[in-house]
Amino acid sequence: MSNPIERLTNSVIGGDSKKAALIVSETNLYYLTAFPSTDGALLLTSEQAYYLLDFRYTEAARAKAQNVEVVEFTSLNETYKTLLKKHGITEVYMEYAALPYGHAKRFEQLSEECGAKAILNTTLDDAIRKQRIVKSDEEVKRICDAQAITDATFEHILPYIKEGVTEREIALEIEFFMRKDGADGNAYNPIVVTGANGSQCHGIPGNTQIKKGDLITMDTGAMLAGYHSDMTRTVALGYVNDEQRAIYNTVLKAQLAVIDGAHPGMRCCDVDKIARDIIETPYPNTFGHGLGHGVGFEIHEWPRFNKTDETICEPGMVITDEQHRFGVAQRAALSEKGVGTHLLVMSATPIPRTLALILYGDLDVSVLDELPPGRQTVDTFLVNETHRARLNGFLRRQVQAGHQCYIVCPSVEEGETESGKAAQVWAETLQQRVFPELRVGLLHGRMKGAEKEAVMGDFAKGKTQILVATTVIEVGVDVPNATVMVVEDADRFGLSQLHQLRGRVGRGKAKSYCFLLSNNRNPETLARLKALCKTSDGFRIAEEDLQLRGPGDFFGHRQHGLPTFRAANLSMDVDLLLQAQSAAAQWINQEGDAATPEAVCLRNRVQQLFADGSVALN
Repeated sequence: MSNPIERLTNSVIGGDSKKAALIVSETNLYYLTAFPSTDGALLLTSEQAYYLLDFRYTEAARAKAQNVEVVEFTSLNETYKTLLKKHGITEVYMEYAALPYGHAKRFEQLSEECGAKAILNTTLDDAIRKQRIVKSDEEVKRICDAQAITDATFEHILPYIKEGVTEREIALEIEFFMRKDGADGNAYNPIVVTGANGSQCHGIPGNTQIKKGDLITMDTGAMLAGYHSDMTRTVALGYVNDEQRAIYNTVLKAQLAVIDGAHPGMRCCDVDKIARDIIETPYPNTFGHGLGHGVGFEIHEWPRFNKTDETICEPGMVITDEQHRFGVAQRAALSEKGVGTHLLVMSATPIPRTLALILYGDLDVSVLDELPPGRQTVDTFLVNETHRARLNGFLRRQVQAGHQCYIVCPSVEEGETESGKAAQVWAETLQQRVFPELRVGLLHGRMKGAEKEAVMGDFAKGKTQILVATTVIEVGVDVPNATVMVVEDADRFGLSQLHQLRGRVGRGKAKSYCFLLSNNRNPETLARLKALCKTSDGFRIAEEDLQLRGPGDFFGHRQHGLPTFRAANLSMDVDLLLQAQSAAAQWINQEGDAATPEAVCLRNRVQQLFADGSVALN
């Protein structure tokens, strides 16, 4: 992060040697120096920044505080006056909003005793606020690291939400997990509300129990290295009714519209208006708050995205945003962003619903079935625990040949699954007992961003020979020197996941291998894993996944599972489906008219088949 003290000094004092600025609020002290104090003071002059602290804090401050000279005082008043006289200060800018009246009068009197005038207005406050609105790249990264913990917490809490669990119990679990996952603390007290309490924007978690059909709203965030994250999620237990779905989709539509429409140069109030117009059209006078707010060193920072804030949006502003993952509804919203919108979906292994839509003719498909130049296919083997010694020997020989290996485990810690390898324990076991002569690394999603970068950096540079990881390496990892992928308890992963993991090797010119290790003897499980050994064709793997998981809803939101309406067997009746596609295309191109009695009748019939209200057929 560029020197925040230097930037503030330049904006408030400039090069005027007769001026100074005094900061005493804990938040601003932490922001400017990276060392918080409830009893300190920061005095800025054109020549030097002084951090005034008593003996309790000076040792730690000299080790951690940045861009300041730490000055230990026995009397803050006398040390303050000494420094004003030393620099010949005639004007001192002071915090206005954060400085209590008694403190303000005291520093005003002390300044006057030195022949200096205390400037008690918003000049210093405004300069700090303006500076903190736009984040540096390092600040953005710190916020992202805090958000990564919040994302992991959300994934952790979902299976915890069950019928009978109380709001308070969910909130406590959120707090515990965040701390355990590396947060310095909660950004604010978690909000968990359900049922009738769901209308309380800042409700306090109580003893209300979760019931099927309830919407559960969770508003939470993590604090890490002084920076905050802020995220709200609403989920349903069991099912949702039409009204709940309509409200949810309205908010989602507003969110996507804001993401698409917001850009630098807009006024914050105009960004707010995008969402406000969408929400208040079906639900008038319900948008009583603003769209969002700045987030960073405080959980609520400027700018304020509301009806009255005319602040101009700039690159580097960080605001709260409710985006998490793009599912069926989100992709539908993207398709509706214009007339004749083109939507390109790319995947190594299409999910069952996507493959079904291809087979029904609702999606055109292009296939890239050639490997990049220089690449080879990855040989895949299904093995069990009886092959462990031979497998370890093979890994050691690969490393001796100058290559590297991945080992993927289904969980981070023991106890998260009924059985199976936990990455933390297994990495330690391999390092101490199996490969003591090699360097074994550990990577998982609960690590801080800087830790993950350091681990992957060591692996990419060849400093680590074997990397034990969770599925965090499933995408976005490219180490050409890695030639072996071992997936522990492979039966606990989906076929698409396994194919994606296998894709982490075979990226260089050396021959590569994937070992699926499973002790499961279930015939169906073995058949599924053997299918992966036979092919590297993503479509063939997807077909297997389709048969096992079902296609989901064609006009709804489920992305797998058996549909309520079956026209054909998607894996066995391909020829029949192709004929149906051809007949439908001929009818649409030559005779199709949505207004004809036949078309109206057909439309009504389809509407009846999918009358759950999840999707309107336009």
